[in-house]
Amino acid sequence: MGFNSTNYVPAAISDAVSVGTLTGCVVTATSGINWITVTSTTSNTPASSTVAYTVSATNAFNAQWHDQHQRPGSHDHPRSCGLQLHLGFNGTNYGPGAISDVVNVGTLTGCVVTATSGTNWITVTSTTSNAPNSSTVAYSVSANPTHLTRTGTINISGQVLAITQDAAPCIYTLGFTSTNYDSAAISATVSVGTLTGCVVTATSGINWITVTSTTSNTPNSSTVAYAVSANPRI
Repeated sequence: MGFNSTNYVPAAISDAVSVGTLTGCVVTATSGINWITVTSTTSNTPASSTVAYTVSATNAFNAQWHDQHQRPGSHDHPRSCGLQLHLGFNGTNYGPGAISDVVNVGTLTGCVVTATSGTNWITVTSTTSNAPNSSTVAYSVSANPTHLTRTGTINISGQVLAITQDAAPCIYTLGFTSTNYDSAAISATVSVGTLTGCVVTATSGINWITVTSTTSNTPNSSTVAYAVSANPRI
């Protein structure tokens, strides 16, 4: 035969091999597997024939071949697991509370699915192989402690799952909720704790108390300054 073995890329291909024999001999060819089909056997001369055949595209990933043969810039390698991997969804959105969820991953037989989180508030909890070409990645999302929408990712064998989480509602905590002053005019302040991203505003409900300023000290702490007029009713 013109050659006794050969290797092809994972895509479908048609090829032929020459066969030399004795005059009068008949060349026959049969395939030993369902993904190789002998399409014709042609006698070219009394002592030479050609066997044509087709090879179907592969639906599996040969890791050993890949490790031994892949070269930088080479296109002569089996299908890349990452390129052939399909996520059940590529992006999702959650409310501000903590949540656990899973994403289905379809890939080629022989591929190993791995998953890593790209941020500290998303944790990959497990990667489970359900079938030779199907896996499940489980993950948890922490509660959002801020009033800011945030976005994170999980890298799943080269594919990216984008996760967005809504802002938590603003809550405000006063340093004190009531106080008493004598009849003289006075200026004072009250601290206000809140979530990062929340804006503190203050308005007076009566004409003898005046809000003089609202100062943001840190992303989650502000100070409201106010003045109380002297009480003229003694």
